[in-house]
Amino acid sequence: MLKTILPSNAFYGRGPQAGPMVILTDDSSAERNALELCWPQSIFLLNLLFIFIIYIQYKFKFDINLNSRYSTFMHVSHTSGILEMVI
Repeated sequence: MLKTILPSNAFYGRGPQAGPMVILTDDSSAERNALELCWPQSIFLLNLLFIFIIYIQYKFKFDINLNSRYSTFMHVSHTSGILEMVI
């Protein structure tokens, strides 16, 4: 149904049948599965914000030193802080 309401030049001219090249999702398997059924050739990536949320939840669950792990995470994600990640 989604493909029928999109214009023919959707996704920068690729069209609704080809779909987007890359799709950012949250950690919802239902959402990812539905999008994969619609556009199986797309690349699916987990949004960096959700990776950070999962990381924080892991930190609090196992009581890891946040400062050293946070700086490591920021280095790996090539960001300088939370605001840059969100924007």
